Amino acid sequence: MFRDLINIMIARESRRISKGSHREIWKKGGEALGLFFLRSLEKAEILQLAIISRGDKVIAVKGKFGIAEISYISIVAFIVLWWITL
Repeated sequence: MFRDLINIMIARESRRISKGSHREIWKKGGEALGLFFLRSLEKAEILQLAIISRGDKVIAVKGKFGIAEISYISIVAFIVLWWITL
């Protein structure tokens, strides 16, 4: 997941010619974040289909966020906001 995020940010930075305005930076950062979420969902769907094709059951656990989920979300949010502001 982090490799995908880094690849998206590096690709974004390599296409940028000038610094740009803050509005433009936030817009491009939002596009990059949306692309990251789409890639994450696509990979999850491919994984789910692979599990089903092998005959296993996919069990969706519904419940509260634990410390691992909250820390993962906060780390990803920090990295994304850091790359957006660069």
